[in-house]
Amino acid sequence: NRVEAKDRTADRLVQELGLEQTRVEACTWLGTAARDDREKATKAFLGDNRVVGLLRTCACTSNEALQYAALRAWGHFCFRHEANQALAVRSLGIMPLLCLMDNPNPHISVSAVALIWTVTHTSAANRAALRGGSVVPKLASMLDLATKETPKKWDVMELLFGALSNFAMDGVAGIPLDLVVVPAMRFSDKEVEPEAPDAVIEVAFRLLCNVMSDGKVDQEWSENGYSYRSSAQVPTTVCFT
Repeated sequence: NRVEAKDRTADRLVQELGLEQTRVEACTWLGTAARDDREKATKAFLGDNRVVGLLRTCACTSNEALQYAALRAWGHFCFRHEANQALAVRSLGIMPLLCLMDNPNPHISVSAVALIWTVTHTSAANRAALRGGSVVPKLASMLDLATKETPKKWDVMELLFGALSNFAMDGVAGIPLDLVVVPAMRFSDKEVEPEAPDAVIEVAFRLLCNVMSDGKVDQEWSENGYSYRSSAQVPTTVCFT
């Protein structure tokens, strides 16, 4: 059933997010409200510093169910919403995101990557804010490991290629090319990797093109109508339902 922001007040949500026995359910409800009623939920809840602060606390807790619920909430708030994306980057920061990426629970680490893809998809400012830490090398390391796994986790690889290709839009500085160029070449070629889904091939090719152009718009490619600097859609539904 559709969830609407008007179903709860900010005061009630703050109370529930602050209580151990209700935090997971409240955070899950907030994510669903963000999915179903994003604009009104943004106005009702993200304009309240108490909610934003508690949402950050939920993401940084040791409770994995609560961590995932917080990432899901941010993921739905940020989907195609640049103001919320900027707020998520300011609120969470580099170190909490790195900790979430390092989480041994794949649901959490992959959700963190999905959120990074989302917040860096269109915003150069968000990319710059996250580029200063170890986020990009961590993404490259995760991609290196993912390409060596059997069987392949194609949805995870799509997210990693996509997030890295976002950062490559601003140039290759800080990107471990030894870890990303060969996978990008390999998985952008259907003849080399015939089992790779089209979505993976697309983002791998996008990463390769952005690396080759070193953050510059290639005039010839633009004239030929190839938009390698963007992709069709951020795959939020890979992780967040």
